[in-house]
Amino acid sequence: MLKRLPEMLLVALIAMTFVSGCDGLEVQDIDEFVVEAYLIANTQLPVVRLSRTTDLDTPYNFTNLVVNGASARIDLLSPDGSVETSFLYEERDNLYWPVGNHMVMPARTYKLHVDIP
Repeated sequence: MLKRLPEMLLVALIAMTFVSGCDGLEVQDIDEFVVEAYLIANTQLPVVRLSRTTDLDTPYNFTNLVVNGASARIDLLSPDGSVETSFLYEERDNLYWPVGNHMVMPARTYKLHVDIP
């Protein structure tokens, strides 16, 4: 029994390290914005969802965290990086919808702009 004491102490010490490893850490809540939109070539411009992050212990629910009153647009960029065309968005039903129709072009660069109040 005494021969195994060092091994048992080592196992106990390792177990205590894992059990108490996260105690004492203070989690800092950071309020960030979440922007969700996916451009897919040869489809219409997407709807944009805008919300906030939540505490770590609170489940994410878009409806409760939605951001209203923002303005959004997507710019189609030319090869030199300048804006070729801008597509405006309007807010409806807690989402941001493209005002006009535009098929996303393959191999082109788009840039999303969102101004939050």
